[in-house]
Amino acid sequence: MGRTERFLHGRWIVAAVFGCAFVLYVGIINGAALDGNAAIRLNDATWTLFGLAASAVCFAAANKLVNRERLAWLLIALGCLFWSTGQFAWDYYELARGKLPAFPHWMQGLFLSYPILLVAGLLTFPKPSGVSRMTVRHGGNLGLIGCTVVIVLVIAITEPAVFARRSVSSLAITLMSCLAYATACMTALYLLWSYRWQSAYWPLVLIAIGSGIHTSAYVTDVHGRFTGTYRPNDWVNGAWLIALASVACGAYEYVFDIKHHPPKASAALLRRERFLEATMPALLILVMVGTVISNAEWISARVIYLCASIGVAFAVALGIREAWIQREEQRLVAALSESNRKLSSANRDLTESEQRYRTLNVELERRVTERTQKLQHAYRELESFSYAVAHDLKSPLRAMDGFGALLAEEYGAQLDEQGRAYIARMRRGAITMARLVDDLLAYARIDRRETQIETVNIATLVNHCISEQRDDIARANIAVNAEVNDADMAIDREGLTIALRNVLQNAIKFSSGAAAPQIELHAAHADPHRLRLSIRDNGIGFDMEYHDRIFAMFQRLHRADTYPGTGIGLALAHKAIERAGGRIWAESAPGAGATFFIEMPLP
Repeated sequence: MGRTERFLHGRWIVAAVFGCAFVLYVGIINGAALDGNAAIRLNDATWTLFGLAASAVCFAAANKLVNRERLAWLLIALGCLFWSTGQFAWDYYELARGKLPAFPHWMQGLFLSYPILLVAGLLTFPKPSGVSRMTVRHGGNLGLIGCTVVIVLVIAITEPAVFARRSVSSLAITLMSCLAYATACMTALYLLWSYRWQSAYWPLVLIAIGSGIHTSAYVTDVHGRFTGTYRPNDWVNGAWLIALASVACGAYEYVFDIKHHPPKASAALLRRERFLEATMPALLILVMVGTVISNAEWISARVIYLCASIGVAFAVALGIREAWIQREEQRLVAALSESNRKLSSANRDLTESEQRYRTLNVELERRVTERTQKLQHAYRELESFSYAVAHDLKSPLRAMDGFGALLAEEYGAQLDEQGRAYIARMRRGAITMARLVDDLLAYARIDRRETQIETVNIATLVNHCISEQRDDIARANIAVNAEVNDADMAIDREGLTIALRNVLQNAIKFSSGAAAPQIELHAAHADPHRLRLSIRDNGIGFDMEYHDRIFAMFQRLHRADTYPGTGIGLALAHKAIERAGGRIWAESAPGAGATFFIEMPLP
């Protein structure tokens, strides 16, 4: 987007259009040799066009807003439209009929609708959050602005009105019109001065400036008509254009600011407030001084007396307002001091508590160190005890199995069938007991084993576990199909090997009785952070009601003489995977085989 396009889509487009039109108007009205009628026609046409343009911009802004903001700009747009309608009527009487009607006239009501609707729109703007009631400061602001407006009207209108000798009704309507436009200026200044605005700040500044110029121009126009000094090319005629352009620019700025600018921080809003607090009283005083200087020839004793009375009210309002602000500041300072005192006390308490926590932490670390050492010592003793128990248990078991074998070999011929069966049962019990001791030791070692991540080729690991069981696989005539990605992965090798070995043994055991026993192994990424293995058999299966039970110690779903085992294998697999941070589960149905899933995390 080039510079010209950025400019046309930027915030200055409306101001640029109105500015160019105003410069063109000023150049023609002052540079061209226009007679009085031509100047009047130019003024009427320009006033009408500016009013319609301002109304259109305000309506367009309202269509992009909602709720109270939309209503506010609709009222202001309607005011501009009424002003344009009044100007149309003015043009008709002045240009078509060649004579303005005698006042009071309904046309003047259209012009008065503009400041009234402008005030209504300004008061409809949603107030900033945190403002819930009228304060002495707000009342003081309103009083100071009101006193300034009254002094300006008294200085500019009183003596010219006496000099003009108009009728009482004409003077009343004129004064009411002046007060209407002055009220619009007062409202904009009051809202701007009294609240911390976000998006409405610059629009209010523009409307306040435009309303101030409009009020000054109207008062000056009334002054000129009372004293007979009005001229078609006077500056007053351009002031109406500036006032309407300010309202239109304010509407466009409001929508642009909401759309493109984030809310300002409270510090920026506070700087604005302080700037207005410092400049607004000085600005009001400058307005009064400027009015005195520009109307010095019309200041009489009665004007001085009236202005002095209003000046006293101005001083009283200013004093009450400043006293209230000073009291509020003292209250806030006292509250801040009390908060600081409480904060200091809380900081002292916090420091003391922190010191106590440090002491307790040191003591806790000492106790933890002692308990850890004791626990490590207990683990070593438990490990020694486990190996000692295993040795002491397995020695008599080996003796039982050995002597049973000798008994069967040397004296088997002298025993009947039942005697030989007793010897076989005795030897099977000894072997089962030895396996049970080995499985218990393996289960105990898993709790003490640290997880070690190694780079492992998954296909090699799976094939190794299958080759360990090749005798049992061949004996049961089981078809094993392994589909494993030939990839290297960082994983807990030992934990995965323990789990895979026990699940594979379980699949061999329960699928050996099938007509065509088959085991399928798959290994692949479940996602970039997990490895998933599945071991599926076509054995007897189980009811999912017993899913959690099959992973518990010594829990069996079938008789030991039908499917021999210690009841520890799947518990061992579950513990190994759990220690490695993975999970294991199964899916099955009676008679439909079982599928065991193993998921391992990948670093």
